[in-house]
Order: sequence, then structure tokens, then C-alpha cells
Amino acid sequence: MRPRGTLALQGGEEVRANFDPYSVAWTGEAKLHSIISLVISLLAGIALIASLSVPASAVIAFSVAPSEDGFIIAGSVGEYLVNSKAFLLKIDSEGREIWNRTYARDCASAFWTVSRVYGGYAVGGLSGCDETDAWIAKVDEEGRILWEKVYGKKEGNDSVLAFAPDYGGFFAAITTSCDRCFQKDTLIVRLDNDGNEVWRRVFNSMSYNSIKMIKRTGDGGLVAVGTVSRFDNSYPEVLKCDVWIMKLNAAGGVVWNRFLNLSPNLEWAWDVAESPEGYTVVGAVWGCKESCTTDGQRKSSIAFILKLNRNGDLVAENYVEWGHACSAWSVLGDGTVAGLFANETGKYVWIVRGNETISVLQKDLLILPNIGIVRMLETRDGYLLVSTACDGKCVWAGKFDLAGKLVWERTYGFPEDREREDFEVREVGSAEDGSNTAGSPAEVADSALGAGNNSFGNSKILFYALLLLIFAILIVVFSLRH
Repeated sequence: MRPRGTLALQGGEEVRANFDPYSVAWTGEAKLHSIISLVISLLAGIALIASLSVPASAVIAFSVAPSEDGFIIAGSVGEYLVNSKAFLLKIDSEGREIWNRTYARDCASAFWTVSRVYGGYAVGGLSGCDETDAWIAKVDEEGRILWEKVYGKKEGNDSVLAFAPDYGGFFAAITTSCDRCFQKDTLIVRLDNDGNEVWRRVFNSMSYNSIKMIKRTGDGGLVAVGTVSRFDNSYPEVLKCDVWIMKLNAAGGVVWNRFLNLSPNLEWAWDVAESPEGYTVVGAVWGCKESCTTDGQRKSSIAFILKLNRNGDLVAENYVEWGHACSAWSVLGDGTVAGLFANETGKYVWIVRGNETISVLQKDLLILPNIGIVRMLETRDGYLLVSTACDGKCVWAGKFDLAGKLVWERTYGFPEDREREDFEVREVGSAEDGSNTAGSPAEVADSALGAGNNSFGNSKILFYALLLLIFAILIVVFSLRH
């Protein structure tokens, strides 16, 4: 039997997941109970989305990477996914700002990932108006765009979620989709330093396939984690997402592929790290029902920490249930994990190593479903953590020593009065199978965050919440009739 661990919050509070993820039955009363519980979960999710809408002109930090003399942070400023710009913020090793830039391609632009590569940095995310394209660019040490390209399907919402640097280029994990169907596929693309595509691999084993993080491994290959789901009338677990873990060789061939059903709920894996024993995968279970509570109090999410051996077999799992909502976002090779949680007293960033909680720090962080993230880098003498603070108005960076003590912390805003500076953009030619360079080149400027208007963004959130409720009712009606 696999070990199922517990983690204790500082002060001795024990946390534990009290469900058996492999005991779900979908016949008779069990099926009815699961359907009712699913609807309850969806209603809880709607309430959470409605109450935690993204504020106007939010500053959201999505990714951080080392630079030659410090760190570079990537994210989005403005009305998220409506009227936003991508940003890059470069800081030195003590957290002092060196420069920051904003990048606007279309109505909504965002950088979801950044990675140091030869000659600068690879950045990726999305851009578009009603539909978005996956957007990849390379910038130099000063943030000037050297080249850019997009991957997109007609009437689709596409994005670049992760990079893995490589000699002579990098790997990109791209999620592609279309608005008129549930299908989402993952592309893993190998690009050279000039943005030319060397090869691509397509993964579409289920209706929803999305890689959230990709890392190089010691054998020259790749390990990727994310989530998968099926949207099929013959499949009872509608809106059920499972953890996806995949090992690839250097040419993109599949070594092994794992789909883990940890619970009856929605599961996302956000990060992975390699160790001599195998791999550590972290993420969150969302839409929790009464089966994943310890004190009779419903949770919006709980964090998981999974251990796999070299063959991809699950050998140990830990769950963290601090507060009402808890998620693990980053993991290092030594097993150190960083995440966020919220309870009645506030919002917190946490760091654990093994079974030891080494730091819990209260901050005014922005915590939203699939958005309120914290990213962690290992430094020579500790850890750098990056998140969104000031209730969505600034980027927060904190340097911790190896014992979990906060050494320094800084916040960074994006004022409106900086002089604009346009840079020349060189586009890369179109690629095959739906990738293209359509749309205007990105406009680059010293950071300037507009005031924005949140009414459209909030109404859009409520609109999707209503659609989710209608979809849940249809699920119940269809399931009971069949």
C-alpha cells in the first residue's frame, strides 16, 4: 500500500485528506450521490468565482526565471484576458528593480512563462480578442523583442503554458482548442534559437489535454505534468479532471504516460521536479466535497504532493488542507514545495520540505481559481518566491534562507507615467498545421498600467458562471434519465 502522509501547520494543527481516491463507484445510489455532489461542487465553484473576481487593472505574476545578474518575472497587467498587456520585470539578486516592460499585441496579452535561453529569454503566453492565440517570443537582455510567432486554431483559445530550455533552443508546451467544442490538445514543440520549429508532437488522448509544466531531465529527455479529462455522454465522470504525468525522450517520443485519479473532483498538476529516486509532482484538487474535509468544513481546494519512481509508478502521496483553499504551485529537486492558502484570518504563502513546514508567511496575496499562484526558484543560499500581492495591484518577491527565514521582500507596481519606447519586431514565418503569425506585431513599452474598467470583466465572469450552472442542471437531467 502506498504511504499516505499528513502535514502539520506550524502550531501543531494536523491536516489530512480523508478520502479514498480509488473507491468511486458509478452505479445505482453511488452514481446519484456523485451527481448531486458534483452539482454542489459546481455551485460552490460558481460562488467562489463570483466572489473572487479579478480586480480591474490587476497585476498577476505567472512565472520567474534566473537572469545573468538576478531574476526576471513575467505576467499580465490590466483587465485579465479582456484588456491586458504582458509584462517582464527584471530585478537583481537583492530584489532591486533593473527594468520593466509591457507588451501589447491584441486586446488581451499575457506572458504565462519565461525561461533563460541563449542570447536572452523565451517568453510565452497568449494574445487575442474574442479568441486567443498561443504567443511565443524571444527578447534580449534589455527586454527588446528579437522575434515572435503565434500558434492558433480558427475560433480557438490557445496558450503557451511552459518552456524547457535546451542547447540551441527550447521546448514549448502549447494548449490548443476551439470555442465550438470541448477539445483541447497539447503540442510539445522544439524550437531553435531563431524561432524555427525543429519538430512537434501532438497529444490528444482525451477531450481535454493540457500540459501545465515541462522540465528537462538528467537523461536528456523531458517530464511534463498537467491535467486531462473526457467530455463524453458515455463517460460518467463529466467535468472530472485527472492528473497527467508524461515522460518523453529527447526526440519527443513517449517513454511512459500516467493518468492518476486521485479523487472524484477536479485535479490539476502545476509543477514537477526530478530527484535521484524519481519525480515529485504538486498541484491541487478543486471543487472538493464533504469527502475531502477533516473538520466538517467544506474546502474549495486542497494541495497534493505526489512521489513517483523512475518508471512513473505512484509510490507516496501527501495532502495539505490548510484553510478554505490551499494549492501547491512549485517544487524543487530536493523536495521543497511552495504554495498558498487562505482562511478566516488572511492569506498565506507556505514552504514545506519533506514532512517539515519551514515557513508560513501572511501576505495580502491575490488568490483565485487557477490564477493566484506562487512560483519558487532555488538560489545559492535559499529560495526566491514570487506572487501577486497588494490585492492584485503589485508583484511580490520574497527571498528566504534555507531554514525558511525571510531575508528580504519587495513589491513592484506599474505606474502610468513612464515614457513609451517602441522596439523593432522581427516575425518568424508561418508554421504548418494551424500555427501562424497573424495579427499585429507586439508593441513594447516601458511599463504603463492603464486604469481600466472592470464592469465588462465581472459581467463576463458571471456569464460563464451562469453557463456552468445550466450545464450542471443538464448533466443531472441526462444522467437520471440514463
